[in-house]
Amino acid sequence: SFEGATSLETIKWGNIETIGSFSFKGCTSIKTINLVESIKTIQNNAFEDCTSLDFISFNKIEIIGKNAFYGCESLKTLTIPATVKSIDDESFKQTSLKNVIFYGLEEPSLCSNSTFDDDLEFVAVPMKYKTKEFCNKTTVTMGECGVNCSFIFYPGENSLVITDGIMDDWNNWLDVPWNGTMGNITKVTISGTKNIGKNAFYGATSLVTVDLHPDIESIADYSFYNCSEIETITLPEH
Repeated sequence: SFEGATSLETIKWGNIETIGSFSFKGCTSIKTINLVESIKTIQNNAFEDCTSLDFISFNKIEIIGKNAFYGCESLKTLTIPATVKSIDDESFKQTSLKNVIFYGLEEPSLCSNSTFDDDLEFVAVPMKYKTKEFCNKTTVTMGECGVNCSFIFYPGENSLVITDGIMDDWNNWLDVPWNGTMGNITKVTISGTKNIGKNAFYGATSLVTVDLHPDIESIADYSFYNCSEIETITLPEH
């Protein structure tokens, strides 16, 4: 165990499967954890009070123990891979997490109501999962829509946000990944991508507001075809 090794900054993992309880508790200089593929289990309190930790790559982790990242107060975002089978109580309590992305919900008991802090803003889940609540938190839906380009749909606000990357073109509006919610979208925010793909918002009949990123360079054919309710479009200045 390296508990209390306050000067430890970097961990080079060998071919191990388990990180034991309290292994790195109180290692306050660790900022980044990149787990290797062989690691499947993080036991209780393994990284508790690693107060500088702000990024975790879980790779193919399966089990996250109780209090594993308790008190990691610099941790603001988190991505949970589809390989995860269980997350124990208070694993991410006393952090600064505002949003968590889950790539798998196959296990109904994946996490408990006490896994995260009460002020966690939302849990993002793939659009194929039709759930309004997970881990006692309101869910938003997400997915990929191009090269390094993704989207998040906020059901409560009927708002769609597109991130960085290059958006795909779609020959048929039925193939657009948010097609299932197209009729509900009232606001679109292009927050990073430089293009809007063909047929991206074809038939978004409830769309009222469109905010475009300042670096937008192209808007493809039929991107906003039959969006009859649009009232406001914020265009970048060039």
